[in-house]
Amino acid sequence: MQILLFLSIIITIGLGILYLQALRQARSLKTQIEAYSAAQKELLSRVEFSELLDSVLREVIDDGIVVLDANQRVLFANNKARELADHEMVGESLIASLRHRGIDELLLEVIEHDEQSYVQQLLNFNNNIKLDVQIHRLQKSKRETFYVLLLRDVTALKRAEVARREMVDNITHELNTPITTMNLVVETLDDDDILRSKKGHKILKEKISDLRRSLGVVTQLIEEMKILSEIQSGVLPILLQPTPLLPMIESAIAPLHPLAADHQQQIQVEIPDDIIVYAHAYYLERVVKNITHNAIKFSPENGIICITATQDEQMVTVAIKDNGIGIPADQLPRIFERFYQVDRSRDRARKNGTGLGLAIAKHIVQKHGGEIWVESEEGKGTTFFFSLYKDTSS
Repeated sequence: MQILLFLSIIITIGLGILYLQALRQARSLKTQIEAYSAAQKELLSRVEFSELLDSVLREVIDDGIVVLDANQRVLFANNKARELADHEMVGESLIASLRHRGIDELLLEVIEHDEQSYVQQLLNFNNNIKLDVQIHRLQKSKRETFYVLLLRDVTALKRAEVARREMVDNITHELNTPITTMNLVVETLDDDDILRSKKGHKILKEKISDLRRSLGVVTQLIEEMKILSEIQSGVLPILLQPTPLLPMIESAIAPLHPLAADHQQQIQVEIPDDIIVYAHAYYLERVVKNITHNAIKFSPENGIICITATQDEQMVTVAIKDNGIGIPADQLPRIFERFYQVDRSRDRARKNGTGLGLAIAKHIVQKHGGEIWVESEEGKGTTFFFSLYKDTSS
């Protein structure tokens, strides 16, 4: 009996030990499962992040990104890169995908020079696109080498740089003439012999007329640069209020009548006196003045500039029409670009200005909630249109 009791105790103790071992193992297994679960979640999170990063690289970034393996085969190309290549690129060689000898030569330069892991060069691409091309070699290990290409379209930036240089030249040219004229006027006024001569009064009137035109040029430059500064700062203080259209148009073109008279031109205004629009008079006068000034510059002697307006239930459309030399069709899409100037005259003396007038006009009209556009035919003339909201409260 005692032996059975002793065996029973031994068995119970053994089962207890086995239970404790099983319990420890279960806890250990649970801990491992929890660790594996956490690792799985972290892995899934990294996968999701990788997918997000891949999406960003493909869809959001404006630069073209191409990743090549050691054999110069495309492993990855984002949307911008595929847009430049105009087809899918993965699996192709670089020269086959982009078809550009200059980019391929840059890649070979990095491949052949171990000490050089990076090159950068500005290259002309298809359709007159200017690309800032960067190529980086990434050495993950002795056996794993990758090449990353960054393709940045800097066409607009380079065009703007050229336009800004031309703007400075144009401003210098524009200021040189009135300053020279002002100096001549001062010299004339300071010459007692000229003033006392029989023709002194006539000469004085001519010089005063020259001075008025020169001051007009300088005033226009100052106003355009002021508005440009407000546009670039993002602050253009447009305050819309009911404004009679006809008086505003007449006020805008009043300073231009002497310039038109110099070219034996007429400015005709055919606008009903009952049209009232929502406008900021100061800025909208600048729109009319800029467009009309262009019409005068590019219209022939004895030309006619006609300003009219039509209306519907909601909008008023103003049209400024000339019978000048017109604008080439291929230049019409760029007519409202900042600093852009259309070469519409062989006479350099009449092809001047800052190249800001129409860009400023477009921005002001858009701030009014309207639209601006142009129709032109070479040799027959040009018409600029812009729309404004009509005051319907009365």
